[in-house]
This record gives sequence, structure tokens and C-alpha cells, in this order.
Amino acid sequence: MKTCAYCGRGIEDAALRCEGCGTDLPQEIAQELSTDQPSAAPRRLNLNEIDGAFTLCDGFSRPEWSVIVKTLREHCSSEERLAAWAEAISQWAGRWETELGADYWLTDSGSIFLLSELDGEAAERTLQKANKIAGIIRGTFGSLAWEGRPQTFIVHVTDESLAGRFADAVTSPDPPNNLQSAALACAPHWLLITSPDESVRADEIASDFSWSCLSHLQLPGWLCSGVGSHLVRVIRSARGLGVPELFNPDLIQNHRRFWFEDTIQSFWAATCATEHPEYVDLYHDLANILVYFIQEKTTNLADFLRCANPYDAGQAAARVCLKTDLGVLAGQFLGPGQWAPDPLAIAECWERARQISASEDSQ
Repeated sequence: MKTCAYCGRGIEDAALRCEGCGTDLPQEIAQELSTDQPSAAPRRLNLNEIDGAFTLCDGFSRPEWSVIVKTLREHCSSEERLAAWAEAISQWAGRWETELGADYWLTDSGSIFLLSELDGEAAERTLQKANKIAGIIRGTFGSLAWEGRPQTFIVHVTDESLAGRFADAVTSPDPPNNLQSAALACAPHWLLITSPDESVRADEIASDFSWSCLSHLQLPGWLCSGVGSHLVRVIRSARGLGVPELFNPDLIQNHRRFWFEDTIQSFWAATCATEHPEYVDLYHDLANILVYFIQEKTTNLADFLRCANPYDAGQAAARVCLKTDLGVLAGQFLGPGQWAPDPLAIAECWERARQISASEDSQ
């Protein structure tokens, strides 16, 4: 708190004029009060100096995200973390740039980094298309898309032998544990594309972005399928390409014959591919239809996605966010019946699917 030199009234530090007498503060004082203190420069991290940040495998560096994420959290504030991740990607990409060979180079645009052999114009077009696709997805889901992972790293390798060796080397051979899974959910997303054809490259990016944008969420399987198909239609429409049909009209009678009170639980559990592989097309078809119905119920699909839980197939989220029941939505297409998700029946489907998979693996 400052004091006015004319009337002696207390003045807020940020004020440029005394509220009591209207006297302007001297210019030098106003300047002093209005100037923010310079913020400390974010600490630069050198991944090469972090013990265990990378594991070398077959000549390529595999990032150990549990180590890298822990280091960033310890040394960077939340305000600094965005810049720190950009710096981490640059250093990570620099290692792969060297390891892939002299013909590879790194460029970036917006939030997307590209490592490839493409010439400048081709690289720029690829980045433009990738940014456009990412923009379409963010226009659909807002901040929920790639939440907490704003940068994306694309690696383009056309040599099939090199691409295969590279992918095997940089992908962890073991299923991640809980700590590694949590770190992966925070790490920047990256993808490997291989096609020399520009339009196919765009399709590969669109396909990957359609699922990776929400991969940090634990969504029910049917919802992953339906939302993924929805995004494909949105992206293809924005790109002026043919849009797939919402559902296959030739399957309507098959839907009515197959779905009953017991089989619908395999839909909610997302175990159809294991329990009823011959009907997996019905599973994807019904998922597309239900996501379409959900969009009619809400103006913010992201709210429902954020709340949906696999253990009840999203039933609680539907009641809160959509003010309806998933069984009622399914009945709009399937007709009268007991269609609501049953958490106990879902757990039983998961157990049956595990037993089937274990039996197949032992044969």
C-alpha cells in the first residue's frame, strides 16, 4: 500500500491515481508500480544429463517416460512445463534425427514436430495437413483433445526395413506397469508413418489422431469405437472426402436377431470381438448409432466423455450429463427390451473373455 503525497490517503499498489483527491501519481512511481517483475527464465533441461532418460536398443534411443516426466515435475513449474516439453521433444527428436541418418531433418509448425527425409515443401504440406486435422478434432472436443499433451511428434520413414527396425527398438517390449502407464499418459504423443504418398500420409495421420486425441481417458470400449468413427466422418467431411454411412442398413435385421438381454452386456463390456467374433460388425455398428444419439442429447460431448467409466459402460455419466439412460438410448434403435448396462454382468463378460483368450494362448 502506497500513500498519496497530496492528501495522505492510502493507495493500492497497482493504482495510477489517488481515489480520494484524484491526483495522478508521479510518472516514475506509476511506471514503477505498473511494471511487472521479470519472471525467472525457465530452467533448461538437458535430457542427456538425466540418468536413465533413454535406453539404447539396436542403435536407437527409447525414451523412458517415467524418468523424464518425474524430472520435469521436479524441476519445472506448471507454467514452465509447456516450454519444457517443447524443449524435451526437440532433444528427443535430435537423438532420432542423428540415429536415423544424415538424410533426416526436424521441422515444426504450431504444436506438431516432423522428423523426415521430405523436402521443405513436402514437409510443410504434411505439417499443414496435420495441423488442420488436429484443429478439426480440437474444434470437436476442445481442451479435452490431447489434454495435457499439446505437442505431437510425427516420424516419417519410408524404408520398410528401417521403419520396422526403428519401431521394434523404440517400443517397450514389456507391458507397462502402473508407473509407466501414468507417465505415458503425460508424455507427448508420437506416431510413425511410412507411406511415400502424400494423401496416404494424411490418412495415416487422421486415423492416428482420431484415437490418440482421447487415449489419455479410460473410456468404455464401445464409446472408443463410436467416437472414433464419428471423428473419421467429421475429418473426412472437413477435408471434402466421402463420408462413411452412420450405420449399415443391411445389418438392421441382424441387430434385431442377435441383441438380447444377455448379449447386450457383451456390447457394454466391449468383449464382442472375443465372445462373439462373428458379430463384431454389429458391435461397431451399434456403437456408431449410440454415439449419434448421444450427440443429439448434449451440446458438449466432452463432458460425457470425461465422466464415462468402463465399469458401468458410461451409465452414470449418461444419467448426469445426458439426463437419460443408456438402455433407453439403445432402445431407440433396438426397440423395447432390457438394454441397460449391468456392472455385474459386464464384469462376468470380462472374465469370460479372459478365459477365452487364455485358452487360445495355450493352444
